[in-house]
Amino acid sequence: MKTFFSPAKINLFLDIHQKRDDGYHDLSSLIVGLDFGDKITIEKINQSKDLLECNDPNIPCDEENLILKGVNLLRKEIQIEDSFKFTLNKKIPSQSGFGGGSSNAANAINGVLNLIKKDLSDKKRALLLSQIGADCSFFDNPIPSIMTGVGNLIHPLDSNISNYLKGQKVLIYKPSFSISTANAYRELNKSAFIDKSQTSKKVEAFKKTLNYKQLITNSFTQQLEHKYIALKSLLKTLNDQEIPSMVSGSGSGCFSLLSKGNANNQLTFVKNCVQDAFGKDVFFEEAHIL
Repeated sequence: MKTFFSPAKINLFLDIHQKRDDGYHDLSSLIVGLDFGDKITIEKINQSKDLLECNDPNIPCDEENLILKGVNLLRKEIQIEDSFKFTLNKKIPSQSGFGGGSSNAANAINGVLNLIKKDLSDKKRALLLSQIGADCSFFDNPIPSIMTGVGNLIHPLDSNISNYLKGQKVLIYKPSFSISTANAYRELNKSAFIDKSQTSKKVEAFKKTLNYKQLITNSFTQQLEHKYIALKSLLKTLNDQEIPSMVSGSGSGCFSLLSKGNANNQLTFVKNCVQDAFGKDVFFEEAHIL
């Protein structure tokens, strides 16, 4: 029996470029892992099939769950004689844009490989993870990276940029409502698409200035702010106060980057603003970039 950490993520920016003929979307994103997340305990069991238990009753524990889907795909790649029980201690809220499901799947696969003392080549593992979910590949090694393609191509940032981001204090928060990723992409208007040349300029500018203000955008913001008026006002208030804040992924979770010298005051200010916008029923978690 072993327990594995399954980190959350945020997208410091997420630019959608176009819809592809296969229905997926080309995108670019600066994605980072957090030191906050779920835990997955894996143990071998004398059963005919794998089992999944979770402390959150809202999480499906059947083949719909990406953990079991991922392990089933792994069994097609290598011979695995054992069955496993996965106990998921869920802390990352679902449908939040914080990557919980993808992270769970990637870390369950790596956990099983660790237990049975087998491995896959980087190429085979990346291909397997991309079959589970577009952003699963990031969680194989969740260091600050530029994500492209449909989310399956991961390009780690230069070490000097990664070192700058590492340890950055973040407050993540999610209102009581959730957003389905599939629905968010389905409703995405072409006016939200960003040209790849604009994204490249933004990334290069950030590498030179390390100024978050030039970096943080999200193609989903326009439609979300139209649907949730309080979100538009909230993000404007926080960014006007020089607290870089944005939706993560397709939402509904958001994040605020806190300055080192004034983190405590900013933390209180952000929490008050968020609760003024969405009420008291809000998920909050303080974290740091890995």
